Amino acid sequence: ITIFLISSFTFVYPQLQEYSIVNFKTVPGLPTKIAYSAFKDSKGFMWFGTEDGLNKYDGTHFSIYNNQPGETNSLSHKWIEQIAEDRDGMIWLGSKNGLTRLDPKTDDMNQITTGSDDRIALSNDTIITLLASGKYIWVGTHNGINRVHSQSLMNTRYFPGGNNINCRIHA
Repeated sequence: ITIFLISSFTFVYPQLQEYSIVNFKTVPGLPTKIAYSAFKDSKGFMWFGTEDGLNKYDGTHFSIYNNQPGETNSLSHKWIEQIAEDRDGMIWLGSKNGLTRLDPKTDDMNQITTGSDDRIALSNDTIITLLASGKYIWVGTHNGINRVHSQSLMNTRYFPGGNNINCRIHA
């Protein structure tokens, strides 16, 4: 996989930018050849969502996060397509089987799916888009929008029809 890492350098002309290309091999780099999402967090780490989990790149090494079926302290699904960061530095991951909140300091994870407690359950497990805004994570799914409180995980669901939402949301 070839990834374009963009760095802005301000010289005399602020519109000039330097681009560097880094080519990662599947071994010892990314475990798969395809990254479905790439995200640079507030600390400068690069996160890559693949069909076999999440990968964090610190500039030298990759850390790999996998789905462990039956384990609640793991990714909700191995196929990660959406990545966002909230104002507290938590990393949010959207997949084909729900949402995962990852604390990058401790590697603790919380899964949020349609099967979760009703106060936090999603309207659908297929995550289309994520948006961090203030104290909320907005989650677009195949069946409505969810507004998840970033700390308590309490969720307000907005379904098609009743709340004038009649299609999937893409950002």
